[in-house]
This record gives sequence, structure tokens and C-alpha cells, in this order.
Amino acid sequence: YGNGLDRVPPALPRRLRALVLPHNHVAALGARDLAATPGLTELNLAYNRLASARVHHRAFRRLRALRSLDLAGNQLTRLPMGLPTGLRTLQLQRNQLRMLEPEPLAGLDQLRELSLAHNRLRVGDIGPGTWHELQALQMLDLSHNELSFVPPDLPEALEELHLEGNRIGHVGPEAFLSTPRLRALFLRANRLHMTSITAEAFLGLPNLRVVDTAGNPEQVLIRLPPTTPRGPRAGGP
Repeated sequence: YGNGLDRVPPALPRRLRALVLPHNHVAALGARDLAATPGLTELNLAYNRLASARVHHRAFRRLRALRSLDLAGNQLTRLPMGLPTGLRTLQLQRNQLRMLEPEPLAGLDQLRELSLAHNRLRVGDIGPGTWHELQALQMLDLSHNELSFVPPDLPEALEELHLEGNRIGHVGPEAFLSTPRLRALFLRANRLHMTSITAEAFLGLPNLRVVDTAGNPEQVLIRLPPTTPRGPRAGGP
């Protein structure tokens, strides 16, 4: 942590399970930098200087046991290729991501949590089918991007969705058709007004418990279908 390293140290122990190197100066990941540690389950390279052009597409190929990957706070403009298919948690917040495509996320059918907060994503930058293979994803954080509406075709298993700090001004009746298990929705600090969320938006969401709409230009009217067993909490004053 904060040791001024400019590369992944060589000759790491083969049986290493966790490699934690945040707040250093690592600017590149080569094809063999992590090849000697195939047993890693946790890799933390947050707040380094990694740029997309300098992360080799085979950098993670030997890390079949990896479950947690933290690349937050780097200079990535696109998702790394060749991510280990056994990942459960992927942290990519506070990068410079401008596009999402299906290929880097292909095969990540065990991923539970994905953070893409504090990037530069717009809805048009999210390619069709991007979420298709994320069948186990329960938490998605897209807060503090440049989204103007709820991205379509979100993963069916999703339970927690963070969209706070975007530019969303309207939530239509089809916004959550693909996410019937949704429990918590965060829309704080967008551009919503009193009637910006249509009455049908939450139909088919029987598990919804939290809807946070604080910090918008007006207090937002939350309408729940009468069949919902328990109403969500409207967040904040």
C-alpha cells in the first residue's frame, strides 16, 4: 500500500492467495506479470496508473481461482479483456470508462457485484447485449455517470441498482421489466420531478423495499402497485 511500486513485483510466492497493491504507480500489466501466482483469489490494484492500452489481453489468463478484482481509480477507458470467469466481485469505479461492450463480460456468469460508478458512461455507450451473460449479478453500481435514463435489458437476477448522481429525468413503464427481483433502487441526485416516475414503473417488482429519490429538483411521487406486500421507503426529505 503506497510503496511507490511502478510494476507488479517479480518472483512472488506461487501459493500467494491475495495480492494487495493499491495506491502505487503501476502503469502496465504484461502477459506474464501474474503468471507465477495462479492461486490468487484476490487482486487489488486500485488507485494505480493503469491505462487500457497497457493492460495485456492475457494478463489475467492464469488466474482461474480469482474471485475479487479491484481496478478502481485507474485510467481505464474500456473494460479489460480476458477477465477470469470465476470472478464474484469486480470494482471499476473512478476510471475513465466511456464504453461498455459484451465481449469483456462474456463468461462472467458467476459475477455477483459490479461497480462502474464515477465514470463517463452514457446510455448510448452501453452496447446491446452487454449484460446478457451476467446471470448471477445482484448488485450493479452505475452511479455518478452521465446516464439520461435507466439502461435497458439489465440482468434478471439484479437486486440492488445504484443510479444516483446521473442525469435521469424520467422513468418509464418499461424501465424495470427485466429486473423482477429488484429490492433496492437508488435514484438520488438526478433530474427527477414530482411526476417523473410513471405509475407503472414498479409493476412486477414484489420484492422492492427501498426507493431513494432524495436530492432531486422536486420531491418525487412514488406509486406502488396495490399487490406489493410492503411499500419501499422513499429516501430522504
